[in-house]
Amino acid sequence: MLILNNCKLCNKLTARKNYCSVNCYYQSRRNRVKVINCLYCNKQIEVKLSDKRLFCSNSCSIKKHYQDKTGCYSQKSRNKLSISKMLERVTLICLNCNKEFKVRITEKDIRKCCCLNCSSQYSGKLRHEKAQENLEERECILCKNKFSCHKNSSKQICSIKCRGKYQANNYENSRLILYCKNCNKEMIKPKCHSKRQFCSKKCSSQYSTKYKIGWHSDKTHDKLNQYRKENNIGFYNKKLASIAGSAGVKTQIKNKSGFHNPINQLKASQLGFNVMCKGKNIEFNDILFMSKSEAEIAMNLFYQFNVKLVLNETTQAQIGSLFYDFFIKELKCFLEYHQIIPYFDKNETEESYYNARRQNLDDNGYKDYDLIIIFE
Repeated sequence: MLILNNCKLCNKLTARKNYCSVNCYYQSRRNRVKVINCLYCNKQIEVKLSDKRLFCSNSCSIKKHYQDKTGCYSQKSRNKLSISKMLERVTLICLNCNKEFKVRITEKDIRKCCCLNCSSQYSGKLRHEKAQENLEERECILCKNKFSCHKNSSKQICSIKCRGKYQANNYENSRLILYCKNCNKEMIKPKCHSKRQFCSKKCSSQYSTKYKIGWHSDKTHDKLNQYRKENNIGFYNKKLASIAGSAGVKTQIKNKSGFHNPINQLKASQLGFNVMCKGKNIEFNDILFMSKSEAEIAMNLFYQFNVKLVLNETTQAQIGSLFYDFFIKELKCFLEYHQIIPYFDKNETEESYYNARRQNLDDNGYKDYDLIIIFE
């Protein structure tokens, strides 16, 4: 089950707990600020949450310490070594190169080496000595050669070559045969992949869409739609919907895509014609017709003129962007039965309908063919 949360910074829906992206996370961290009052002058200042400041400036901190006699102005600090003694130097011997070097008294217990290079070399030696203390010798399972490793490690093989041989010998025991839930394809996987269910991402997405699981389930879509309706987000926002709808129509007209593509318009009209014919159930010679009069014309052509009735050739022939009821090649003739209905086109007349059909035939190379239209 997919659980959606709101981003704490931009309020977007996310599958994560707090923030939708890394940018939102880092921006929220930059915006973390607290307001404090200076302990001396009570001035308000903005400080980061991680900052431990108590004063607005150094002058305020000095005045406060002097007033309360704390810090360097306390009696304990006065009883310590004087400045002259603190500046005195002491000679020490470097633990790495055995050279003498001078250091202040305050740094006597801290400094052990004369420079940074010596300190890095000395720390490396100490680490190496500690590592050798925790090492132990073991025998390889295959070649029985001795090798050293850490006490707590589970290593039993000395090298990569021996590991390859061991895996080749125990290949069958270390593998599992699994079957994809979607396509039943056989998969050979290691034992750590025992819970795997699909062979690829395609199969997992197909299975989830088929059985409506996870993101493809109806519950998640209902929750998303409900959230969008309540907050007027996405397509449920009237302004965005109107802008997207008008922009989509304009792009379709420019690119001749979607419903404004002539091929898609022809497919849609053909589907509509087939649906209307099936609803009326007027059939002759295994071909459906829109009306009884069209079926009678087809019967006359079949019995009197011996015209073979073939769908999309002699009946419902497509010429250009239009369909014609009958196309008789032997007689070089197009025949149509049409009923003018003002509901579909108020300005349509017999002349306009004939001229449009005639123009389409002339443009597609059928100037010598006759056009006969029977109006009702």
